[in-house]
Amino acid sequence: METHKTCKEMESFIVLVQYFRSLSGSVSLPAISTPTPRLPMDWNENPMLPRFLALLCVLGLVSAQDLQLCTQCIQQSRTWCTETKTCEASTTSCKNGVTVLLNCPRLPDPAYAYNETFARYYMTPIVAGVFAKSPEPCLKAQVPHVAYYKNVHVKCATEMPDVHCYGYTAWDPVEKAVIIAFEGTSTPFQMTDEILSFFVNKVAFFDNGYLFKYFHDAFFFLWNGGLEQQVRTLKYQYPDYKVYITGHSLGASIATITASYLVKWNMWTPENVRLITYGQPRTGDYDFATWHDATFPYAYRIIHHRDPVPHIPPRLGRDKMFHHRYEVWYNNNMAVGKPYTICQEADGDYCSNTVISAESWEHMWYFDRNLGEWGEKGCPSS
Repeated sequence: METHKTCKEMESFIVLVQYFRSLSGSVSLPAISTPTPRLPMDWNENPMLPRFLALLCVLGLVSAQDLQLCTQCIQQSRTWCTETKTCEASTTSCKNGVTVLLNCPRLPDPAYAYNETFARYYMTPIVAGVFAKSPEPCLKAQVPHVAYYKNVHVKCATEMPDVHCYGYTAWDPVEKAVIIAFEGTSTPFQMTDEILSFFVNKVAFFDNGYLFKYFHDAFFFLWNGGLEQQVRTLKYQYPDYKVYITGHSLGASIATITASYLVKWNMWTPENVRLITYGQPRTGDYDFATWHDATFPYAYRIIHHRDPVPHIPPRLGRDKMFHHRYEVWYNNNMAVGKPYTICQEADGDYCSNTVISAESWEHMWYFDRNLGEWGEKGCPSS
């Protein structure tokens, strides 16, 4: 099983390299389908909501019982078998065996449930805005009540000549939220720098595990390059606002690190953080993921089908990188109405990790949009 996982993740790594080599050429992508009208953001308009919440409560009770049994099983150095819900002596006796506590099945708190309407129609145009010269056209076209504040654009690596990181801030008086969004890997040089860093240094995150050094350093280049002043200004002006944080690819990891430091620095409480990322690579080790899961009730990593990036850096070596919860996996083209899975395990052989092959173009294709092309065009509705 371990050999299979390693080979699969190395294949994702190779596919990703091939993808960024193709950036200078043309990439054939599926046509963009016309979206259906926007769904209402106000859940009070939905008469099915009480039944839905009741179902979540029942599922939560079942999940809590499974979590307790799985935890007891792992603590006995045994394997929890997810399909039979039994504790086994080894991994050979079941198809999906859990051997680490963080992969014990657990559903999100119903009070912080994933809302696809919010992800598709609110956060997606916000993250698409990072691919444009200015995010304002995207915001005005799709979320007009979001007010753009400032951006930050810095050189974020010392070894490579053309490696830059970008993000922007905004605020929303309707949602009562400060917004922070980050761009992903922007150039082949930057991808090379990330690849060269994959198997080297990690940086301690207080006493809660380690972060991948490249992502950690990228955050601080941005923070010290102007992001701190922007965030503190917005926090001062809107002290009671929540904070919504998002990013794509490298930007997704920076978003996770940003949320983590904002909470550690007591700028926001975990309950007032909404973290949604797209195509996020592994960002920290097992101990960091454990802290993250225990801290943030609302954190969702959206993954499109066979996107290879979430499978790197590979889980190799003594100090393996490990995803935090919750993965939201769309095993389809992510068009309106397509199903998705809220993965109950953090980072095991489940959900997107069950897919053998990888599709590099799917890394840019989220919610039936090429994020880069859509963002550059100003996020038009058709």
